[in-house]
Amino acid sequence: MSSRRHQPRGPNNPLRVGFATPSLGRGGAERWVLTLCKTFSKAITVPGIITWDIEGALAPEARGYARLFWPHESEEFFSLCDVVIAWGLYQLPQVKGVESFQGKIIACSHGASRQAFHRKTNADMASIPGCIMAAVSDAAALSFPDGSGVTVIPNGVEVERCTPRVGRARTRESLGIPEGVKVALFFGRLGAEKRPLLLAEAVLRSDEWWGVFCGFDCEGVGAKLPQDQRIIHLEPEDAPGDLLAAADCFVLPSLTEAHPLALTEAWIAGVPTVYCDWGFAQQIRSSYGEDLGQVIPVDTNPTQILEAMERAIYDSRIVELARHYAWQDFTSTAMAARWENFLGVNHNFRRVCK
Repeated sequence: MSSRRHQPRGPNNPLRVGFATPSLGRGGAERWVLTLCKTFSKAITVPGIITWDIEGALAPEARGYARLFWPHESEEFFSLCDVVIAWGLYQLPQVKGVESFQGKIIACSHGASRQAFHRKTNADMASIPGCIMAAVSDAAALSFPDGSGVTVIPNGVEVERCTPRVGRARTRESLGIPEGVKVALFFGRLGAEKRPLLLAEAVLRSDEWWGVFCGFDCEGVGAKLPQDQRIIHLEPEDAPGDLLAAADCFVLPSLTEAHPLALTEAWIAGVPTVYCDWGFAQQIRSSYGEDLGQVIPVDTNPTQILEAMERAIYDSRIVELARHYAWQDFTSTAMAARWENFLGVNHNFRRVCK
């Protein structure tokens, strides 16, 4: 490796970090890529993003931060990078240019270990000689092969995405939500493992609640939402701040999550939360000594969800605690600083990328 990679990094000698992503759709990992691109300090430059989805929903925004490369342009992409951070690419070992790349490849896990696809994908990426393993949570780290020495670098969210533009009253009015009712919010992919239908059933068990479901339909699950005026389905929203302001509770009844950005955004916005007891929930409990919302069993049911929603909206202490820790540890600025420390752009570069 050239001596350039052992020189101190700064604005005049930035570390060139590229990203490899299967998609540029509206997913949490895709948003993570863009957030790091825009938040890194001047000690890092992003020369490119290689993707198998160059016309995805987030592609126009991505082009504002870096050049986008098709897979057949991989050799040029690698030639511009000192480090490549990849996620979700089982095909990465076969990408042209990987075998001759003189920099470092970091495989970052965004998926929980219970999902076989994530385990296989991460094992494939980890098979690249010299590959460095990272993960967004303890649960995500478990999806790598045993003994792979994974570094956990928690996610962070862009605070400005959580900031309301028009506010609670105007947002509720625009959605046709009457005054005085309670609103449960779900946003993200409307897929089977996210279980939005459980939340819809919980909402309809009480005349006091309405449900707002924001996200794209996946596997036809969104189309199965009940046809009821109290169940509102919205298209994906790039800035959920107004929906968070309009909500009384954010609910994420997924079967599994690694480090969900939507939940973190709700914490940042100071919205009461209900979520399942995944590995990530257990990590939060271990780190902070208690839960940061109302935690329900993974094998939950609509009755338990509704009861947790009622508890959540009256537990202001937990809401403020969650908001405090989220602002302290889970902002995009904090995440970028953790990645820069891991990459060693100030004083530890030899340790990570020698």
